[in-house]
Amino acid sequence: MSALLDDIRGLLEGICDSPCVLPSLNEYQVILEEFQRQASSILASLDQQSDTDTMRSEFLSDTMSLMSVDPSNAVATDPSTVTHLDIAVLHASPFLLRLPDHRLLPLPELNIRHEQRCLHKIFSESKRALKTTLGVMTVDSLREALDRNVQVLHFSGHGGMISGASNALVFEDPSANGLGQLVDVNILGSILRAGCTATCLKLVFVSSCHSREVGKVFINAGVEHVVCARQEQRVLDDISILFAHAFYHALVHGKTVPQAFEIAQARVHAENPAESNKFILLLSPKVHSECKDI
Repeated sequence: MSALLDDIRGLLEGICDSPCVLPSLNEYQVILEEFQRQASSILASLDQQSDTDTMRSEFLSDTMSLMSVDPSNAVATDPSTVTHLDIAVLHASPFLLRLPDHRLLPLPELNIRHEQRCLHKIFSESKRALKTTLGVMTVDSLREALDRNVQVLHFSGHGGMISGASNALVFEDPSANGLGQLVDVNILGSILRAGCTATCLKLVFVSSCHSREVGKVFINAGVEHVVCARQEQRVLDDISILFAHAFYHALVHGKTVPQAFEIAQARVHAENPAESNKFILLLSPKVHSECKDI
């Protein structure tokens, strides 16, 4: 994977360093053909990588293995130590996004490894019966999580204002490892509505910038609580991880969702006051009088 990233970097640097005006059409054609050759080689490498035998997949499977405890097998004398929660934690961190016009848009790297370690520590030390699944966010993995009737869904990835699509998330493209797939609110809504059955999702955490409109799609699908970012706000990667750490720590130790949200806001405020109000909690009108921000 590092060699492939070096190839991509070399191609992008070559494009950036190429002269805007060339003396002749022949020289322009030579440079263009070289760029096309490099791009074709990179795309061929991406297409040849399967989901199971690439370094990227190995990285994800190695670092996303959380302790999974089946509540039906848990033995506890104190009922307060048992939480019957099925949690799906899905990440997407492609380094390129294929746009509708087939151009490739480089995406900044997310600090997924750090977030995984934080969540692993919280869930494994909670002493509660949590069934956890960690994986890569694709259209298929989202559908599988919904079919399994998970109660909590956490998504970390790029979102918001990407290539003119102001209300979208970036999933992983299962057909080409390392490439992203743009999923707008219409596609997301159709996935959630498919089957026309009541959702078992109680909580969704959308750890993406500009994600309020995406959060409303989950609310409209019947999810009771959605944590997301204000539509006009860009959230720092480290702040998102800090917020998620405080939020889930409070949640698995018995706090309600609104209480956990308030605790996480206070934790971020202590670290960086300017960032604490960028997160919002959407509440379902089916549970509350109206969908509002806290």
